[in-house]
Amino acid sequence: VCAVVRFPCGPKTALRNLGYVDESLKHPKEAISLSAVAALRAIAAAYFDKLPDSGTVTASTSTTDKTESTATTDNNTATTAIDSAIATAAATAAASTAAAATATTADASAAATTATSTDAGDAVRATCDEVPPLVSRYAKALLADPNAALRRGFALAIGALPRSQLVRELTTAVKTLIIASRPEDDPEMHDPETRRNAVRAMVQLAQTVGVVGVQPDGALPAAAYVALVTATIDALNDYQTDNRGDVGSWVREEAITGCLSLLRVSLPDADQETTVQSRASETLKETEALALALPELCLRFARALCQQVNEKIDKMRELAAVSMTQLLDESRLPLTSRDELRAVFCQNEDASKADHVLPGGQHLCTDFLVPQACFPLTVRLLNIDAYGLATLRGLAVSVGGITESTLRAA
Repeated sequence: VCAVVRFPCGPKTALRNLGYVDESLKHPKEAISLSAVAALRAIAAAYFDKLPDSGTVTASTSTTDKTESTATTDNNTATTAIDSAIATAAATAAASTAAAATATTADASAAATTATSTDAGDAVRATCDEVPPLVSRYAKALLADPNAALRRGFALAIGALPRSQLVRELTTAVKTLIIASRPEDDPEMHDPETRRNAVRAMVQLAQTVGVVGVQPDGALPAAAYVALVTATIDALNDYQTDNRGDVGSWVREEAITGCLSLLRVSLPDADQETTVQSRASETLKETEALALALPELCLRFARALCQQVNEKIDKMRELAAVSMTQLLDESRLPLTSRDELRAVFCQNEDASKADHVLPGGQHLCTDFLVPQACFPLTVRLLNIDAYGLATLRGLAVSVGGITESTLRAA
């Protein structure tokens, strides 16, 4: 509550409160962990949302090296080109943000000599001369700690941090979340909830930081953005099973909704298009790299949806159909064979004539929860060259299932 109302707080008190929140992040009950994430978001925004006065912010190489050394999956991390791109973009964005913050502080100091009161938010930030970085606080334990509940909470914690904190250690944040979203090499470390939360945090990171060349203050370079989207699409291949069943479906479910949100980050808002165009000369390389990568990313995502929409889990089929419909409606995203896909998924262009309406108001051409209703429709995807193989994979999974209704319909 104190953080929400920006109650003045000293650095020691803020760090002590952060420690209390960290303990709750480790709680095995998801409801308590999510409440702790909400508290962390408020505390970090109130007491730790400040860039160093020097204005020179780079990704922490030493922290990244230490973080990577604790994970056996280090050999599969992002390339050196991504590292340098992130560091350069982070430094540029941080310098501009810090310069603006310095100017604001100077104006506030001059005004304070004549004013009788000070804004609560300024008072809060004035108590901390040097704000500690928070990404590295959670990154190392996320990759190495054997406590699964801790890793789940710390993955969400990185996604909940404010922009200034993420920009300071952008390389560490991106790499850590990408590694955490992959299946663990050590069987004792397998935890689908951690991978699910890492996918969710990657989306939140991209939405908070923004993409260079898209948002006016974007700090995420095209190479890092492509790495995040690629990792999210790769999460759609998570088919881990245990005594609870297909627990990988939790990761796939998060990836289906998260990937579409990530792709939308690459689209500037209507009120920002003019600003982005005016700065195109400064970010031309990043804009071109993003434009070249988007068609392949959209194609890979659409193929993954074509596979999921033909698989044996009813909920996954419906969710994939909803995402495909939304992807087709997003005309600014480049998509191969859009008209052919629309002929399958959007047979009733008039929403009032839709065959199936979900509780949330989403209109679908049929009920994808019923195999006998959707498979005769989705099998037509086999005729589309770009998506035939992915469709066949999904149908093969359904044919090999143990549910008789799904098996017969497939």
